[in-house]
Amino acid sequence: MNKIYKIKGMTCAACTSKVEKTALITSKIISASVNLLSQKITLEVEASFEPTELKKNLNKFGYKLVTNEELEDEKTTKKKEKRSFIFLITIAVLSVILSYISMGPMLNLPFFDFLSGEKYPIRYATIQVVLVIPIVILGFDIFKKGIKNLVYLAPNMDSLIAIGCISALLFGIYAYISILAGNHMIGSQMAVDTLYFETVGTIITFFKLGKHLENKAKGKSSNAIKKLINLVPKKVLVEKNNQLVEVDIEEVMKSDIIHIKPGDNIPIDGTIIEGESSIDEQMLTGESMPVEKGISDKVFAGTINLNKLIKVRVDTVGEGTILYKIISMVENAQNKKAPIARIADNVSKFFVPIIILIAIIAFTIWIIVTGDFIFSLTIFVSILVVACPCALGLATPTAIMVSTGLGAIHHILFKDGETLETTHKINTICFDKTGTLTYGRPEVKDFIVYNQNDTNYVLSLLYSGENSSNHPIAKAISNYAISKNVDYAEITNFEEKSGYGILFTYQEKNIMIGNKRLLNNTNIAISKEIEEDIKRLSNEGKTIAIMVINQELTSIIALSDTLKETSKELITKLNKMGIESVMLTGDNKLAGEVIAKTLGITTVFSEVTPAEKAKIIIDLKEKGRIVGMVGDGINDSVALTEANVGISVGSGTDIAIESANIILAKDDLYDVVKAIKLSRNTIINIKENLFWAFFYNMIGVLLAAGVLYSPFNILLNPMISALAMAFSSISVVLNALRLNLMKLDNTK
Repeated sequence: MNKIYKIKGMTCAACTSKVEKTALITSKIISASVNLLSQKITLEVEASFEPTELKKNLNKFGYKLVTNEELEDEKTTKKKEKRSFIFLITIAVLSVILSYISMGPMLNLPFFDFLSGEKYPIRYATIQVVLVIPIVILGFDIFKKGIKNLVYLAPNMDSLIAIGCISALLFGIYAYISILAGNHMIGSQMAVDTLYFETVGTIITFFKLGKHLENKAKGKSSNAIKKLINLVPKKVLVEKNNQLVEVDIEEVMKSDIIHIKPGDNIPIDGTIIEGESSIDEQMLTGESMPVEKGISDKVFAGTINLNKLIKVRVDTVGEGTILYKIISMVENAQNKKAPIARIADNVSKFFVPIIILIAIIAFTIWIIVTGDFIFSLTIFVSILVVACPCALGLATPTAIMVSTGLGAIHHILFKDGETLETTHKINTICFDKTGTLTYGRPEVKDFIVYNQNDTNYVLSLLYSGENSSNHPIAKAISNYAISKNVDYAEITNFEEKSGYGILFTYQEKNIMIGNKRLLNNTNIAISKEIEEDIKRLSNEGKTIAIMVINQELTSIIALSDTLKETSKELITKLNKMGIESVMLTGDNKLAGEVIAKTLGITTVFSEVTPAEKAKIIIDLKEKGRIVGMVGDGINDSVALTEANVGISVGSGTDIAIESANIILAKDDLYDVVKAIKLSRNTIINIKENLFWAFFYNMIGVLLAAGVLYSPFNILLNPMISALAMAFSSISVVLNALRLNLMKLDNTK
């Protein structure tokens, strides 16, 4: 079974790695996946699992596991966000003042004479100490987490920041004590020039600013889930003791009778017991046209009652509704890691310890070469600050969260991050025919009347007879006749023979309508012309129905399934994308080949059972193909499960969540292309993010270590390092948010 918990205190890829490692050594946890962006851990656990031990283990490293019962309400969260923002502004203002006092004279900026470091060194140093103290207090959580993780040999981004700031802070304090003691020189430098307090303030400011902007950007990427959740109203009108009572949605029970007013969102899945109205189901199905519903019809949470009051009996509420399943699917996709995310995870295990080692080595080399402690300390602090692996940790989850949210908006639901990644590799797609490439309902394509019979008369008899049958072919013929505005004829002696057709009487005429087997049981003469028509239409893959009046063949009706509007366009596009299309159908060989030829599909497997479909997919996978299977999600469940990526096409109310990896709730086949395009763009985006994250760190560390100092006099000071560190994280998040600019609707 799976459990999802909120984790507080994670700041970088090293954090996620440590949290996962801690979870995996906790009893009764089978697997763990941490998402830095959503700050959540997804656990596969034994049935008897309790979070107490994991809580205790995580607390050692400064992380807090939050159960559902402990989750803060929105008001509390907003209060904390507001307080954090006030702290950030305070730190920033103090840091700007501190930097101005420290660096103003060096930059020849207008300055106060009474604060001159040369004339009044004690006053100059003391005001900096006064300013840096509140900065350190307001940013103390960085020091607390960083040192705690260092003590437990699990250094992370906070550890790098903490070591850098503490190093600068300690040296600043040493310089301040020297000034107070009357010693105004430290080595060859003025003590007032080695206070370093402005470096501490700047690093903390940029770190906090980076996290704030990051959180703002991350909030945008989870808008899809928020929109879905907001579709359910918080209050509901329930009938109780013949009175209407407004209650919280959490109090609604199965079988309750609720009133839904015009314009209100429907809060549950239920059945209309009184009234009729138009329902906007675009959220579920993607169809913009409202659906007319009345007594006994089903309605679903998140849809909108448009124009009349309806009374609904509650069938499912909360977690059981279709809407909740969609929300769970989107959340699951955002929380579970894609395999590509492991790159950052594996690097982060070694990254922070290696950076600390590089900083120590660089410090040692430069102090040996130059003998300048201040210069060497600057390099030490700069390396630690610029190398924060925050961008690495955000590279993958941000892109996945944005793309799965974008998919949900377009009614394309990915089951998990792995599916999102695998989809871009698909090179073969198997399609079920009936109900997937076609509508799954027969329609009259040809209607031929023989022996100079009156067409309207024949159609009237067809309509009158077939209207009494529930067979799909009978319904198709009846609908065709209705479209020709024929009159209904009073018939008698109606009889339906299963597997053959129907028989009835009209004005003492014996009439039969059925398949060719019906003819085989009679002695009806068939002319050469009629035989050729039957053969021609059969060769076109059409189903033949024959009408006989008083032993004379009067009419032939040819029916076939109708292709969906986007089927041919889809196959054409897949061919251009280099993806092979395969058709799997239980229909006869001729019908299958006709449809395949129309669409441009060269590989067809006809008359196959569901088990045989699955076997074909297994064979394709064994040949090294990455296989997608597109089906209706119910009859094709075995094949969907066997495919590398199972894609269920169907209305939002019929989605086969258990079998498929991707649900195309809009019932638009072209969404297959959109899903592949979304996956391809996401993987490109993740690779870009990982490249820039690695690039920033490598270049930043080299510059901070002074590699270009001797030849070009280029060196990153700690403040520029802090700015670069913040910018790297923000740029990765902003690059991921670019996915929202994809125009999926214009893919065709």
